[in-house]
Amino acid sequence: MTGVPLKHQRIGRILAMEIRTGGHPAGERLPGEHALAARFGVSRTTIRAALAELTEQGLITTRTGKGSYVVFDGRPPDDRPGRAPAPRAAHR
Repeated sequence: MTGVPLKHQRIGRILAMEIRTGGHPAGERLPGEHALAARFGVSRTTIRAALAELTEQGLITTRTGKGSYVVFDGRPPDDRPGRAPAPRAAHR
């Protein structure tokens, strides 16, 4: 591998940047898989892989049959409501 990002990684980075810079605010529904596939000129499978990465990063949530929604609100993932705080190291 030459270090060139795969298609889904490139798309994930573009969408992540749009989300983090406010292009897609918290609560907004992202365009559907068909629209994203057309926008980037890739298959829906590639789009699903990119959306899975965004989910792992805590930027979106996907609801089957409903779409993908932005959950990123500018705060670190552990500071969002409903998320357990990160464990802290014990002081000795």
